[in-house]
Amino acid sequence: MGDLTVERMPDSDRAVRRQVADVFVDGYFDALSKISKDRERWSRALEPSFVPEVFYVARDGDEIVGIAACSTNQTRARRLSRHAMAEHLGRVRGTFAYEKLAYHEFARKKAKLPKVVGYEYAIYMKRT
Repeated sequence: MGDLTVERMPDSDRAVRRQVADVFVDGYFDALSKISKDRERWSRALEPSFVPEVFYVARDGDEIVGIAACSTNQTRARRLSRHAMAEHLGRVRGTFAYEKLAYHEFARKKAKLPKVVGYEYAIYMKRT
């Protein structure tokens, strides 16, 4: 591993979104694998959900090797897409996954946080 640089996640770079999704899936795979063991499908299903304004990426050259996000009461780190989940995980499994993950997001939204407070959402480093 060379020198790491940390930067805000670019808005429009699809390759970066995909790498972020891969790192996220790797970090959560134990839980996600209870619904589907296919990492590729999970990455495609979650790729559009990351909100660049609150995500940071750790790079080793061109490769994303880590992610971190900080949600606030104004902006969450992910916006799940029911359509993407169903498209990539299948209609039944994707709908179930969306409902399961959306429930956890909803539970977090109930917390009343002051505007200046954020909370850690995710910090993961790619496994090598």
